Amino acid sequence: MTNSIQFINGAWEAGEGQKFDSVDPARNEVIWSGESASANQVEKAVMAARQAFPE
Repeated sequence: MTNSIQFINGAWEAGEGQKFDSVDPARNEVIWSGESASANQVEKAVMAARQAFPE
């Protein structure tokens, strides 16, 4: 199963970071594969959150 999207600032974006697998420890098999968010995507998400919830 592959799913590598992030919800950033009201839109779905494909992950642009490193690929990683999530492994079921009981069966030792991959149950999910995808790309993490890149540093740029994290920054965009943080900026959107700060605008949505100003201090």
